[in-house]
Amino acid sequence: MALAADAVARRGLWPRDLLSFLPGDDKCDAVYGQISAVDSYAHDCAHAFFGPTCEYSVAPVGRMVKFWNTPLLTVGALTHDFSNKKTSCEDEYHMLTRVGTLGFRDVAQFVVSVMDQYSWRRASLVYDKDGYHVLSGEHTCKLMMEALVKLMKERRLQFASFDTEKAADQGLKEHLKREVGNDFSGEHQRRRHRHPLSSLSLSLSVSLRLRLVRIASSHFGPDDGAAD
Repeated sequence: MALAADAVARRGLWPRDLLSFLPGDDKCDAVYGQISAVDSYAHDCAHAFFGPTCEYSVAPVGRMVKFWNTPLLTVGALTHDFSNKKTSCEDEYHMLTRVGTLGFRDVAQFVVSVMDQYSWRRASLVYDKDGYHVLSGEHTCKLMMEALVKLMKERRLQFASFDTEKAADQGLKEHLKREVGNDFSGEHQRRRHRHPLSSLSLSLSVSLRLRLVRIASSHFGPDDGAAD
């Protein structure tokens, strides 16, 4: 933050001494995040919060700042709950603003759009629950999958899910053979329906191993609630 403030000051956009930054380490943990936020507000009279970014840490802090009437800006808060409306004082995260351009709901919409493009109606979701921990903290990929499952349910798409941690002593190949091969492979569908693959466009399934796809943000706009 100090580097960003210095860069803005060099451009003459505001005086160098306009802002004072009070660092606090939430350790990507909900308890430490709340303690740091309370200390900053009560003892240091913080006027705004930049962060936390980890999902389980920003959630409780985002709820508290509403009652302090103090804004919170974060590049995290990627789960679909943070994309809900924030325009009313009664809204859960009224004082939280996501400044990132891509959330889990956006990734889910992208995946479902690809399925629509190819008329896929069934999907097997194979994921590592704590994959990409460095991106958004604990259970990053699990939370991503929850956003995808929520959208797939809304669209009445069929799916099965499997967390690779449940059989960590086996390799991915074995996971795919067991969880995907029997029920979701194109070969299985051909035998089951006795039709050529080209005629199974409505029932053809896809295996999605999403650990968080990095997609150019230029392909998307912000979530509907990102700037609320």
